[in-house]
Amino acid sequence: MSLYTHLIDRVSWTGTTSPDAATSVIAALERGDVVFFPSLRFVVHPDEAVLFTPAIRVLEKLKGRRLA
Repeated sequence: MSLYTHLIDRVSWTGTTSPDAATSVIAALERGDVVFFPSLRFVVHPDEAVLFTPAIRVLEKLKGRRLA
């Protein structure tokens, strides 16, 4: 089972999106779905780095076991 429901192929935070794609993503977010942008980069500031620890991977694995 996938942890995300929408895969969006964007490489930039700027630019235009088709109305159909925007409507689809908005609907997914309003349902509580996860939208995944694998090629879209974001900056993690030093004071936020503490949030990205190996513990995140442990939680992901635990969620996967409950879903299976």
